[in-house]
Amino acid sequence: VTLIAEDPLQETIFDCGGAGRGLYISGEANVELAGLTVRNARTDENGAALLIQSGTVSIKDCTFEGSHARRGAGAAVLSGNVTFTGCRFMRNTAAERGGGAYVAKAATVTFKECRIGGNTAPNGAGCCVEGAE
Repeated sequence: VTLIAEDPLQETIFDCGGAGRGLYISGEANVELAGLTVRNARTDENGAALLIQSGTVSIKDCTFEGSHARRGAGAAVLSGNVTFTGCRFMRNTAAERGGGAYVAKAATVTFKECRIGGNTAPNGAGCCVEGAE
């Protein structure tokens, strides 16, 4: 499955308007996201703008902003193999952990050249990695 902005000079925006989760990925799929903005998502669970429960996922030049969740308001990765390249996690709020991003122990996640800023959470305002030693 591939979701790529058609014109890199024009924004492709998913504005959730506070009405729910932006994107949800599960199963053993191979997924590629590029050039997307997901904003104003809201859930009382994990992962408001983006929730990944499994799969192999490549995310490039995407922005996750202004979202609210229990954990990982910008993105929550519970399992799977995920790479974020050139992504921005901005102005997200988590009630517990990982304002910008939350990574569970079962996940393998790589952040390359990403910007994480202006996020809030009681634990790991920018990013919370469970089970990290």
